[in-house]
Amino acid sequence: MFRLDNIQFENIEIFWALLLLPILILIYILYRYQRYLRLQRFGEPDIIYQLYPEYSKTKQIFKFVLLMLAYLFLIIGLANPQVGTKEVERKRQGIDLVIALDVSNSMKAQDIKPSRLERAKQLIYNLLDTLQDDRIGLIIFAGVPDALTPLTNDKDAVKIFLESVDTDIISQQGTSLTQAIELAMRMMSLKEEEQADKKTNREKLMLIISDGEDHDEGAVQKAKEASENGFIIHTIGMGSTNGAPIPVFRDGQQIGYLTDEFGSIVITKMNSELMQEIANVGNGKFISANQSGFVSINPIVEQIEKMQKQEFQAMKFKEWDNHFQYFLGIALFVLFIELMLSEKRIKSNYLSKLLGISRQQ
Repeated sequence: MFRLDNIQFENIEIFWALLLLPILILIYILYRYQRYLRLQRFGEPDIIYQLYPEYSKTKQIFKFVLLMLAYLFLIIGLANPQVGTKEVERKRQGIDLVIALDVSNSMKAQDIKPSRLERAKQLIYNLLDTLQDDRIGLIIFAGVPDALTPLTNDKDAVKIFLESVDTDIISQQGTSLTQAIELAMRMMSLKEEEQADKKTNREKLMLIISDGEDHDEGAVQKAKEASENGFIIHTIGMGSTNGAPIPVFRDGQQIGYLTDEFGSIVITKMNSELMQEIANVGNGKFISANQSGFVSINPIVEQIEKMQKQEFQAMKFKEWDNHFQYFLGIALFVLFIELMLSEKRIKSNYLSKLLGISRQQ
């Protein structure tokens, strides 16, 4: 973007197209010159032109100039010149959503391709693209939870942090849904304390994405406590009820499957009953991913749209006034004149009548 004191061009790169102007002019000059040489083969060009009294070299050149002017104004319009600024106030409304993502080893299982965790991350990406002014907080959890991002409107920042998420990001393995719910409640409470217009009865939203293999008791009770504090809890179950082994990787290469103390391969299954019960006590919805990994987030998005939106701080910023329409209008007008203009020479008697001048006898 190019900017002076009181003018800027939004799409400055469009001006590279102006390099075509001298090329087009050069081509036209060469065309006229080649035509002149061809006429010389038949005689003196000026005499040949006199044989065609309706032909006008001047109008041909003028029509070409008009085309070049139309092209010039078109490029300027596409570059969108912006002159002057005006102050705009925008009020932001949305809900607060905390996403709790399970990163335990069982999320590496591949009963959902490419894996439960990778499919869950893709689901969060899709959800972030759907939400507008809503504030998002991201929690990852295994044996213990960790707040990866606070509540923020910056969806791109959340995506950047999400890219780095893997099962080895938390050293203490296991799955503690209880602690994840508790951290989400704490995160939301801290945000409310920062707000002067605190609304204690405002609805808050939590989304838990996990295979439900909880190694800790009390998740349902903690979800009930969250519900009593204004939370709505949705859950998404990742994995199949038949289960799958947990792959073990070393240096990016799979070297086998996780085994127990007796050497038997561990099979991880989604605990749909627990995920369903948490959603029930949290007045939310439970969605289960199928074996292809497809998860329709539409029910959750619809629920978000129905929730009462909180008004965040109003943002004041300066907005430039666009003037592209004037240059595009001039380009179209000049092009219209060029199309309507005939290449024939105006006869002198017709010109005299047009100007209201009677010829002398």
